[in-house]
Amino acid sequence: MAGLLEDLGTGPVHVVGLSMGGVIAQQFALDFPQLTKKLVLVSTFSVLRPEDLSGWAYFIRRAASVLTRGPEAQAQVVARRLFPEPKDQQLRTLFIATVARADRRAYRRARAALGLFDSSKRLHEIQTPRWY
Repeated sequence: MAGLLEDLGTGPVHVVGLSMGGVIAQQFALDFPQLTKKLVLVSTFSVLRPEDLSGWAYFIRRAASVLTRGPEAQAQVVARRLFPEPKDQQLRTLFIATVARADRRAYRRARAALGLFDSSKRLHEIQTPRWY
């Protein structure tokens, strides 16, 4: 992305990241501050560590399901948490179908990378304008 922006000569841009994209956006802002005008992070994290026992149980359930039965099984666990209401059935189905199309090896590697990611000690380096 940095190479493309430099080739286009567009200057700093607004960077938006959702979930895993938020992790990528953080790393981009840290690596290329001169190309980051504003940073918007949605439903993401700087380090993936559960805060309590129920969080760890959910984390382990997700990991076990993806390792033993693949991305679709893990998507079923996540979908129940993201879309818990009966009226959300369509969203659960769409989410599961989307994740099920993922390459199993790539999905496992992405999850491992997310588990190792930790930008928490470097967040102060991000110098984009802030608003909450």
